[in-house]
Amino acid sequence: MARSIRSVTVRGIAGAAASTINSHIAAAHLGTISLGVIQFDNLGTPFGLACDTLTRLTYKNGKMSYAWPNANAAEKAGPLPVQDFEVWLV
Repeated sequence: MARSIRSVTVRGIAGAAASTINSHIAAAHLGTISLGVIQFDNLGTPFGLACDTLTRLTYKNGKMSYAWPNANAAEKAGPLPVQDFEVWLV
């Protein structure tokens, strides 16, 4: 596993419904991760991020944008899984 990934930004392909599909990113420390529009349904196969620490995660579900940690919430355990997309804090 990589020691650290400072940032990742996924923009996707113009006209595509999703920019992140069935992808894995793993490192001891993940910095700012921006995944664009995620296709959460992966036919039951989990995919996502694995790390010891995560600075910030942003993604979209359709036109709704989400960020973790949310400045208005005390989310210390990590983002919750959404369908087949998961974040493993190990």
